[in-house]
Amino acid sequence: VAIDAYIRSAWHDLGEPGLLKKATFLRLYAFKNVLQKISLKYFLDWDETKFKGPFEFDMDTVTVKRNLDVIQNQSFSFEFRNNVIDQDLNISGYEINAGIIQERDKNVK
Repeated sequence: VAIDAYIRSAWHDLGEPGLLKKATFLRLYAFKNVLQKISLKYFLDWDETKFKGPFEFDMDTVTVKRNLDVIQNQSFSFEFRNNVIDQDLNISGYEINAGIIQERDKNVK
């Protein structure tokens, strides 16, 4: 029976929770477990009902770069999931290409 394993990241707000950010790609590392299938879902603005995905990809090498549907939100969180029989979920780390795209918080007067 497959075990539904997942890893969920913290919320990323780049230290500026009131400003919009833009993320364009994610690079995933798996040094000990290549050939695993990973499902990626990302959540937006501290809200688990607002998300994109899931997107499926194979870890056929130690690192895989995935372009994201452009995110323009105040925060984002990633979920990596695997529920394939006889496969582990083993992630060594990830990098996000992201930056702040606003100069000031429009919610503050």
